[in-house]
Amino acid sequence: MGDRMKHTCWRGLFAIFAAVLGWCAIQGCAESKHDRAIVPPTEAFDGSPELTGLIEQLRQANADVKVTRNRPDCQAISVDLSLVRDVTPALRLVALLPNVERLSLQGADLTPESIALLRKFPSLRWLDLSNTNISDADLAALESTPRLEFLLLWSTAIGDDGLSHVAGLDNLQKLDLSASTITSDGLAQLANLSKLLELYVEVPGIRAENIGQLQTKLPHTLIVY
Repeated sequence: MGDRMKHTCWRGLFAIFAAVLGWCAIQGCAESKHDRAIVPPTEAFDGSPELTGLIEQLRQANADVKVTRNRPDCQAISVDLSLVRDVTPALRLVALLPNVERLSLQGADLTPESIALLRKFPSLRWLDLSNTNISDADLAALESTPRLEFLLLWSTAIGDDGLSHVAGLDNLQKLDLSASTITSDGLAQLANLSKLLELYVEVPGIRAENIGQLQTKLPHTLIVY
């Protein structure tokens, strides 16, 4: 077989191989963390009736529950309780689910028990506590969520005292404190959040001078005030 014919054959085989890879990617064989597959609503982590039953109970309480697959052997749960009337009983159920990574309690009337339950989510990466009655002291519960990357606290009574708890969340990438009660003087507590990419502090009275000082410490952070 001549060199030219060999070259043509190899090109043909390569084209077929590339086409097969493309088909596999479309079918979800090649999956990345940015392309997570949604697991059917009735499928739990291991298919156990217990986990499936918990998810169904939450949905009956008007919770939005999604199961996503990060990798073939790793799944995660997202729960939105913003439309649930009585959050505390629902949060008890959520605490029984494994690997909860996203949790929204936006607008919820939080009780001491529901605050304590926040300590049950070590895998949490995204937490929305916006428009809730969360207090400065309540934020101590976040010490049990070291993986937290996104924290939304807009329209809350959180002040400078609460920032001392937020400052210990080393993995934070986005923090929204707009319409809270923080002051310019409290912003310095956030200076060590080196992974922070976005900070929203649209609060009356925040001084540009303090924002500039914080921006110097966090040069890669977008600060909106």
